[in-house]
Amino acid sequence: MKRLLIMAFVFAFVVSITVVAAPSAMTEVEFVYRTTVPCDVVEEDTTLLSDVYEDFVFDKIYDDNWNFKKEYRLNRYMGRSSHVDVPDTFLGYPVTEISYDAFLNCDTMKSIIIPETVSCIRSQAFYDCDNLVDIIIPDSVEYIEFSTFYGCDNLKNVYFGSKISRIEYGAFTDCKNLSEITFSSNIDNIQENAFFGCKNLTKINFEQDLASWLNISFGNCWSNPLKYGADLYIKNDLLEGYVVIPEGITCIKDNAFVSYDNITCVEIPNSVTTIATDAFAGCDKLKNIIIPESVKKIGNGNFNYCYGLVVYYRGISSENWNKIEIGSGNSCLTSGKRYYLPGRCGNDTKWDFSKGVLTISGKNKTYVFSSPNEYSWYSLKDAITSIVIGNGITEVGEFAFFNYPNVKSVVIPGSLTNIGQSMFQYCISLKSIEIPNGVTSIGDRAFSACQSLERVIIGNGVENIGNGAFYNCDNIKSIDIPDSVKSIGDSAFSLCRGIENMTIGNGVTIVGEDAFYNSYSLEVITFNGTKKQWNKITIENGNNPLLNANIIYLLQVLGDLDGDDEVTLEDAILLLQHSMFPEDYPIDYNSSVDFTKDGSIDIEDAILLLQHSMFPDDYPI
Repeated sequence: MKRLLIMAFVFAFVVSITVVAAPSAMTEVEFVYRTTVPCDVVEEDTTLLSDVYEDFVFDKIYDDNWNFKKEYRLNRYMGRSSHVDVPDTFLGYPVTEISYDAFLNCDTMKSIIIPETVSCIRSQAFYDCDNLVDIIIPDSVEYIEFSTFYGCDNLKNVYFGSKISRIEYGAFTDCKNLSEITFSSNIDNIQENAFFGCKNLTKINFEQDLASWLNISFGNCWSNPLKYGADLYIKNDLLEGYVVIPEGITCIKDNAFVSYDNITCVEIPNSVTTIATDAFAGCDKLKNIIIPESVKKIGNGNFNYCYGLVVYYRGISSENWNKIEIGSGNSCLTSGKRYYLPGRCGNDTKWDFSKGVLTISGKNKTYVFSSPNEYSWYSLKDAITSIVIGNGITEVGEFAFFNYPNVKSVVIPGSLTNIGQSMFQYCISLKSIEIPNGVTSIGDRAFSACQSLERVIIGNGVENIGNGAFYNCDNIKSIDIPDSVKSIGDSAFSLCRGIENMTIGNGVTIVGEDAFYNSYSLEVITFNGTKKQWNKITIENGNNPLLNANIIYLLQVLGDLDGDDEVTLEDAILLLQHSMFPEDYPIDYNSSVDFTKDGSIDIEDAILLLQHSMFPDDYPI
């Protein structure tokens, strides 16, 4: 300690009285030594061997033959500023490195700008910079050495530039408040414990594609920033729910998704042959995994803590499954439910699933179950976005697609004869449905609570619309019920608050109780028949919106003014009264009773109608 104090005193004295020239072996440029106290007092003071500019100490960089490379490294920062802007040049040459311990224990620094000239940040360069909050690693930096940001307790945000390919051992260990990381590069190597102790990580922004993420080699689970429950955003989109591994990937590497709890279903393509160690360990919300026959090896611990996992194996048989080399710690994979794709769903029908599409093919009926979870594809319901029922299928069981929240489209074939009870109930993302002419019945609650449903086409073959068939479908604005429909069930369109107009066919004989209850936007009904036919329909209680709507009759008997579908003396008298006193005796058929075609309704039209009512063959109209 005495030796150190003496050296410091001598150094301060020399600086206070003179400007000295650097040894010719080091530089030909004169410089000034400063008395600024370094952030961290060290036993060996090397300042006299380096060049100093403001608060920075620089060293020349030499090649293997000790030739000056015309580059400098930042050896030590000597200041106490809260913001540091590292120079990009020194003595006319670029600064290309930040050296070991360059900012060691700089507890006053809160932010720093690193110039684009820097290509390497050496180990422990920012060790224990307790107040550093944000760091942007510029595009010029190619790798970060071990323990570079170790113990930066208040570091919250890190941005990695486009050339970073490697982050070394413990680079961000114990950065306890680190919350967000952005990778802009195709990084391929993150070494052991790189993010150990970063327990507050919440968001990882990865600006490349999923295939690039899967190309990263993680040294262990603590090198993957997902370990502590952060959300992974791929090109600004949260990776969640159903994930399809890209074609061309041959190996899902160690710790690729370790402890990532945002994924529920993973589909692996035929290009993958190996799932390495701990790839999905700790993914406690992962419920489905689709594994192709191409997979030959599954490493240790891949599905640890994936309780309730259902396996869909695209390998036809258990014989092929048993050929896979499966490591230890995979009981969640081996002891749970397992189905084989394509699977049987009827005597002559089969089903398959790929890239979000559930396909049912074959002929005749599928199996019919009384509960949604009895269907083999039920566990995939959150991953299914489209349903295709192949031509030849005549019937699909009730509840087959009950509460499939992400289904956006459905293809129904002409061979289907009915839509079963609750078949699509609670498919809340379904926007459009076209029911072909071959369907004769829409079952009870078939589309109930499909709250995104906007477009409905009912084929001219449907005879019955079941109870609650479209209950609480708020977004339907208009619907046409064809002439083939005979009955509209109880609550069929109840709480369809968006329906403003509709067409009702002339085949309807009964409208059930509350069929249009609280469908208060209904204003116009176009009835494909006469007023007399409309009046014959039995309309049960609870249908005030239907009764209060303006009804347009598409069919009428010429000259029938009282709506009894006949031209009688009463109609002629009505027209005569109207022709004489139009305000006292209004009628609804002005344009159709101008029999003389003179542009007005007068007594001559009334006389002609009277003659027609008595002698229709002699006085046609």
